Amino acid sequence: MPIINTEHLLLNFLNHDEYTVNSQREFIIQPIANYFQEPNPPSVQIQLLSHGLFHPEQTDKAYIRKWLEKDYKLKVTQFFNQLKQAWDGPEVNIFVLPFNLNDNSSITGSGLSFTDKILLFLSLEPEKHLIETIMTHEYSHVLRLQTIHHEEVIQLKDTLIMEGIAEVITRRKYGKSLLPNITPDKLTIENLYKQWILPNLEIRSTHPLYQHLMYGNESMPQYLGYYIGTYLVERWQKSYLVSDNQLIRQPTNDFF
Repeated sequence: MPIINTEHLLLNFLNHDEYTVNSQREFIIQPIANYFQEPNPPSVQIQLLSHGLFHPEQTDKAYIRKWLEKDYKLKVTQFFNQLKQAWDGPEVNIFVLPFNLNDNSSITGSGLSFTDKILLFLSLEPEKHLIETIMTHEYSHVLRLQTIHHEEVIQLKDTLIMEGIAEVITRRKYGKSLLPNITPDKLTIENLYKQWILPNLEIRSTHPLYQHLMYGNESMPQYLGYYIGTYLVERWQKSYLVSDNQLIRQPTNDFF
């Protein structure tokens, strides 16, 4: 069974006298951190919070209790098994946790993946097909990390294509994107690619410029790397008709 039981972690957290970041780390993050190669609870907590895990100071206990009543395990398990069979993929650990609601955003869920695990952050009412979209997106990452890259510290060009493939597949299957609806036009994309991405294709994910090129900054559009990765995969697909299974396993350099 790939779904890790997070319900008891959430209940322990709710039943504790304190409802703080520290108690979240003790009752939820610490057990999950044991599944990481470097089980450092503070760094794992920062990573999970930055990708969608609920924040105690922004989420009341009533929300968590209602979330527990949703019991997403069955739906996530069924869909994971479908993906695993369709893509001939590996078993991975899956953690399902409450999403951090933000009144200024229409987003109702998110995900995070590693070579051996996926974390899903879901709200009380995720939009239609959101669970399938996030699972498809994140599991495609797992397959590339295991079959193409074999490591989590990879080059910018690898991440561009990995994100582009995930975006192209989820758009085709569900008509949904996990990106903001601000896609730059083709000419802008090509110019940004030549200016920012092309000279830095081989920097690694530990490089200080890497995050800016993927997520944007004051000099670059938001989610620059994601849009360029999607553009590169779509451009390649115009010449090569392949299945999703083949696309996920296509070597990075083929797209350049």
